[in-house]
This record gives sequence, structure tokens and C-alpha cells, in this order.
Amino acid sequence: MTTTLAELPGLAAKKFGDRTALVTDRREFSFRELDALSGTLAHNLVNLGVEPGDRVTLYAPNSWEWIVS
Repeated sequence: MTTTLAELPGLAAKKFGDRTALVTDRREFSFRELDALSGTLAHNLVNLGVEPGDRVTLYAPNSWEWIVS
């Protein structure tokens, strides 16, 4: 059972692995790739000083990066 949205990429990667999760006009992503990208983003935010409970905003046009975020 999941309790947070942040758990979903890892759970989906374990269940679906290299199956296609997202298709854009330029690229396809597997569940495993999306999980890795999401983890990299989280790691980088921690390195910037973001802590649990902090709020982070994202201002950008619609793109695959929203899914990763």
C-alpha cells in the first residue's frame, strides 16, 4: 500500500521495469527510467538544501519533466 505520491515511481519501476511508461513526440521512457530520473531530481534537491516539508515550485510549460518532478 502506498502512502505518498513519492512512492509511486519506485513501485511502478519494480512492477513494470523496462516497459514503456511514457511516450512523447521525441522520446519514450520506461518505468525504470522515470524512477531513476525522479530519484536524481530528489537527490539534487537535497544537495541544494531542500528538506522534508519544504515546498518546491516548478514553473514550466507542459513537458515530460513534470512527470519526473
